Amino acid sequence: MLVTSRYVVVAPRGSAGASKPLRVRQLSRIALLVLPLPSAGGTQPGTRMRRLLISALALAAACGTRPDPQPIAAVLTGAHRGEAGVVARRLLSEAQFNDYGYPTADGRFLSSTDWSTGDVAVRDLSTGAIRRLGLKKDGWASDAYAETSMLSPDGRRVALAWSDDEARYSIRVVDADGRNARVVYDDSAYYYMEVNGFAPDGRHVIVELDRTNGLFDYGWLDLDGGGIRLLFKNVPWVLGDVLFSPDGRYAAYNGSEEGPTVGPRDARILEIATGRTWPLLTWPGDESPNGWAPDGRAIVLSSDRGGTPGFWLQPVRDGRADGEARLLKPDAWNASGVGVTRNGHLLYTVRTGAVYLYQATIDTTAGVVVGEPVRMDDRDVTRALSALGVSRNGEWLVHNVADRNKGQWGQPVLTVRSLLTGETRRVKTTMGRIYGRQHWSPDGTRVFTRGEDANRRAGVFVVDATTGEARTVLLRDTTASSWPVPWTLGWTASGREVIYRRYDPDSTVRTVAADAVTGATRLLASWTHARPQDVIGEMSPDGRLVAQVVSTDDRQGTALRVTDLAGNSARELLRVRMPDQLATIEWAADGRHIYVVRASLADAARTSLRVDRVSVGDGATRTLHVGMTGNFTPIAVHPDGRRIYFTAGHAANELWELAGWDSAAASARARVGAP
Repeated sequence: MLVTSRYVVVAPRGSAGASKPLRVRQLSRIALLVLPLPSAGGTQPGTRMRRLLISALALAAACGTRPDPQPIAAVLTGAHRGEAGVVARRLLSEAQFNDYGYPTADGRFLSSTDWSTGDVAVRDLSTGAIRRLGLKKDGWASDAYAETSMLSPDGRRVALAWSDDEARYSIRVVDADGRNARVVYDDSAYYYMEVNGFAPDGRHVIVELDRTNGLFDYGWLDLDGGGIRLLFKNVPWVLGDVLFSPDGRYAAYNGSEEGPTVGPRDARILEIATGRTWPLLTWPGDESPNGWAPDGRAIVLSSDRGGTPGFWLQPVRDGRADGEARLLKPDAWNASGVGVTRNGHLLYTVRTGAVYLYQATIDTTAGVVVGEPVRMDDRDVTRALSALGVSRNGEWLVHNVADRNKGQWGQPVLTVRSLLTGETRRVKTTMGRIYGRQHWSPDGTRVFTRGEDANRRAGVFVVDATTGEARTVLLRDTTASSWPVPWTLGWTASGREVIYRRYDPDSTVRTVAADAVTGATRLLASWTHARPQDVIGEMSPDGRLVAQVVSTDDRQGTALRVTDLAGNSARELLRVRMPDQLATIEWAADGRHIYVVRASLADAARTSLRVDRVSVGDGATRTLHVGMTGNFTPIAVHPDGRRIYFTAGHAANELWELAGWDSAAASARARVGAP
């Protein structure tokens, strides 16, 4: 698996710099940060794990980090002070809770993955205690792990997506005490699976099934042997997590007709029996369902309709809106609902802390950090995590801007910062999305990046850093390979060609140079009998070597190695043992050193940032202690070798409840227009 299963932003759903540790196998891809990968083999846009990697990103999706409030002309019924009698109360602090998932109907338990072992775990929401189920007893001695899981509403069993040692996915079920584990669904036609929702009957789940052509199937799966019925087949959009009505007839989810993974997200309803869908409401902003009232007569929404994020109660009848919504709680910043208990309490998470962009100065002779790192501005960049890139002339720093709804899946916008004046500008591109690292051309006018075109076709592109005009270099072959997107390596010294790697059906990784204007290509090297993840790496400034972070043979550590473009002449430069793991890598401009972030599985939130400066010639290593804790990736090194740019801070989750609202009374008031 990659660093966080499908998207590498440094740690599965729960946090990259916050709480979830990085996978050993994932670390070979950690340099990608924010790019879609084949989960342990491939990846497509959307899905729960895609939102992982920094739990805070997922949480902020519904209500966002505090933006400048946008005035909205139409204000719906409901005082902006919120519903009378509604009370918010914190249940668990970030020290007791940092999961993402959906609780049982009584609000007592929640399942998640214990990322220190890869095992399924159940969290007691009354105490914060976590209990592993024992599906995996050898920790990370094996690469198998539970990707997503959900407890049945009655808390008796857990449905989960399991990735085995060969990154093959299956849907499994296990009793909540760890007994009777078995495979329920396994189909090699799909390279990735996850559980999207558990029906009230405790027998059925909705599962996402990802095809190698970039399309998705969604199935209604009987856990007791009744087979699977496809609700949607070969669709281009992501269903995401679903919330069932108490009678099981309907499920609420996020989406939009144009493309459920992009732009403002509307609450939609799925009718289970027929597979029909329709919008619950149409609103120009974001509407995210958080759960159904116990009587099924209302849905709690996260909405920005009042100008700021808040929780609203929308009356419903037969799966359709039935009256106007009422505001329960305004100013629900950084909050995301995770379900309503049978006694009518909304459970929701609140993201705490913030992550900022910093610059540290290095004494290259002594190999130490000089003074304290300097924060470059006051903007919380938790949702803008992507690889950082410094232009070769040292004048510009670039990263992509994360989509407000998908922390890891970027908007088609570049943030370009002048390192001379501090001025920052946003460049809207003609692409559909941008993700991964942006490589600057030698003249500092263009960047080479992975992403999607306006028609949502994934590939690699050259983008004008001033106008945003994008030129397609190569689109992925959706019929031939499960690896979604070629891997960008950089530019030739002349700036006329870009260099990328692709994984082909004959198990060969080919390194190709393509003319940035005409698209004409030439083959530079071939690596036969390769694996999909072998495309990943960072190319040296002279274009002769590729650096990679790989798992050690015993899977108890990670190593930094360099090879030629064909994967030959491998040399190991540095090896660390768990709980330490190597992560993001960056070449020095002179090609004599490689900088690599050293992460820790022991306590990622409290371990200070360590960057190893490794000699390419002899592997001599000097560790730079930056003296800051928190979320450390990505990093970028200035061409002068004296400055490092990185993100750091603390992002975690707390668990809260919203009580005191009465769906029946609210529904009645909404229909008669009473205050």
